[in-house]
Amino acid sequence: MKVNLKYFGIVSEITGTNEELLDIDNNFSTEDLCLLLEEKYSNLNFADYRLAINESFINTPAQLAESDIVAILPPFSGG
Repeated sequence: MKVNLKYFGIVSEITGTNEELLDIDNNFSTEDLCLLLEEKYSNLNFADYRLAINESFINTPAQLAESDIVAILPPFSGG
């Protein structure tokens, strides 16, 4: 199954792209995704980033489904 990854801010600079289509197995979680991406992009540490699935921020690990859009956002602050 495939998920669409969207990278923002410094994450897109680290990955060298704004978007990536990723082929994953069933029962693939956001924890699995973070481990995979940290391995692929060695200078990416997900402790400092937020994930959103289909435009909703997540606070706990979640299962990914076919055609999910996962946004990976760096820390940000408002003013």
